[in-house]
Amino acid sequence: MAKTKTKESNSQTSVEAVLEEARTRLAEKGYQGGKQHTYKDGKAWLFQSNGKAELLLCAVDPDKSIDEHQGQLAVLAALTTCGDNPPPYVHVTNGPNSSTFHLTSEGDRPLAEVPSAEQAKAESKVVISAKTDEKVLAAYENLQQQFDNIHEHIYATRENVNSSNEAIDELCKLVYLVTVLNRYQADKKTLTIPGTGKDLSQILDPKRFASATPAAERQQAVKDAHAAFAHCRELEEFNHTVDGEEMRIFENRAFLRLEKPDTYYMALKPLLNQMGDGTNGHHLFELGDITGRALEVVLRRRYEGRGGMGAYLTPHQITRFTAAMAFVDLKREGRLEELLRKDKRGRPTFRLCDPFVGSGGFLIQLIHQGHSYVNSLVTFDQRRKDEAYQQILDHCFVGADNSPSMVMKSRINLAAYGSTHAAVQRVENSLTSPWLDAKVGTIDIIATNPPFKKDGITRKNAKGDKRGDEEPVSGAAGAAILDAYMEGIEDGVMSVDPNKRCLGAKPDNKGVWKPVNSMDPAVLAIDRCLQLLKPGGKLLIVVPDGILCNSSYKYVREYLIGKKDDATGEFSGGKAVLKAVVSLPQETFALSGAGAKTSVMYLQKKRSPADRQGPVFMAVANEVGFSYKAKIEIQLGESRNDLNKVLAAYEAGPKQEDVV
Repeated sequence: MAKTKTKESNSQTSVEAVLEEARTRLAEKGYQGGKQHTYKDGKAWLFQSNGKAELLLCAVDPDKSIDEHQGQLAVLAALTTCGDNPPPYVHVTNGPNSSTFHLTSEGDRPLAEVPSAEQAKAESKVVISAKTDEKVLAAYENLQQQFDNIHEHIYATRENVNSSNEAIDELCKLVYLVTVLNRYQADKKTLTIPGTGKDLSQILDPKRFASATPAAERQQAVKDAHAAFAHCRELEEFNHTVDGEEMRIFENRAFLRLEKPDTYYMALKPLLNQMGDGTNGHHLFELGDITGRALEVVLRRRYEGRGGMGAYLTPHQITRFTAAMAFVDLKREGRLEELLRKDKRGRPTFRLCDPFVGSGGFLIQLIHQGHSYVNSLVTFDQRRKDEAYQQILDHCFVGADNSPSMVMKSRINLAAYGSTHAAVQRVENSLTSPWLDAKVGTIDIIATNPPFKKDGITRKNAKGDKRGDEEPVSGAAGAAILDAYMEGIEDGVMSVDPNKRCLGAKPDNKGVWKPVNSMDPAVLAIDRCLQLLKPGGKLLIVVPDGILCNSSYKYVREYLIGKKDDATGEFSGGKAVLKAVVSLPQETFALSGAGAKTSVMYLQKKRSPADRQGPVFMAVANEVGFSYKAKIEIQLGESRNDLNKVLAAYEAGPKQEDVV
């Protein structure tokens, strides 16, 4: 007991030292005065001037990571514990590492560094349109920690799972059941589960699984939960039809594997904050946002990626940056209002897509951008904002993946944010899927990170009997894909039709386009994405650097943006305009086992052949907020994320394009 007290005392001393050191640094930027402030995860200081809050400084123990979770806690603390006067800036630090966020009525945004106190004084008051209070902070913090604990419990006790990823799948199924319950309770409805004699709220009541409940009743509770999942898996409102295509979250054979009552109790207790009326006690959007944020963090922390062409999760620093970059241009071009345009059926027509959707990370960040835009509409009252946002959630997002597990994670992740009708579909292969073929020329924005592997698609037969994600798509299957990417080649000549793919071939030294025997799927993915876009549509895609600089891929670059006339500097031909290239550090995807150096490439599909290539925004991010050591991802905070500086430079325009 004495040792524990000593440890706690040392930790408190460390946090106080971090706080005082940070206050000294901030004094150099003009921050003075203020008072101590409550912060559950450490200590805090609220800087104020003339009664107006300027910045909330949050200090945590040096052993704590300044990761996304810590950033969310600090932001939520500013929004929930400062009354009607939240500060425009939040700074959280453990001493060596830190993150800074700008709070506006539209949402929060990470910054490369702390603005001066003068800038803070000039900021307008932060008005939060949605109800936000301390229970939201408590719910998020509790839920995120519990998700981590539940995942560990499921995996450690081998609850009918064989891997960390299967444990995540089972956690997602429980999140889905609670999401269904939330929706029904929001509509003041009950959902009776056939064969149980109970409604869903009764079945998911944590008390039924508690250790104090008789063993036989606990086992019956587990059986009822299995029955509830089997029924809810088939609900029409979550397995809707979009343009004649059925969108399923789970495949027909999916079932809830969990057998231990303790697991259900651990999961349902934090998910269900039951009130006297049997509801969760949270506004539906708040609950979805809380659940979605917590689930995102656990997915990124716990998902086991694989090298080669295996699936892995794109770090949130990258997904957030690409979504923000796309919306910078939508705002600059005066096109944000297109998010609200509707067809004759009253449905929004704007489409945001990830054809290699994974767990939905890019779509989630695009959702955040859309929500910020809706919140900025000063002529809309809250009811109109809620309606507009829900229509965007229901109709604007498209995704595809060949992994049923990934489609399930994506759909549940999106559903937690309220996007239960998103058109996310399991396809055999996103490169040739007929389902995506039907969307050619209809997409406004694509943000994606496709699989990449040299010779990953090949006409040759694979050696031996090996199968798996890391093996190339070979033989007849590989040949079929490559042949599909010759649809724009006729008699050795490349078509100028922007919707016809050509990169299943390459020109010989006489300029005659001939079939290739193998190709990196990332090259074909670029071709596919450009095909899917509308004229003027935007593609932000993570690609291996070889595509951008190797001489062997020169023809690919000329196919994309045309050939350069050395005399005039003008480009002729090409299907797109290159807007930007942002180099990422080597360790960006190291945790997944992918060793290739990568960049974000930003292309805009040409509206007509007359579109001309202009100056290209070029930037290098030497750090993206984390490092990789001994197979562990170490979070460094937003102050060590160069993408924040890059985004600010891009937003500022050409005069600062050399800023990194």
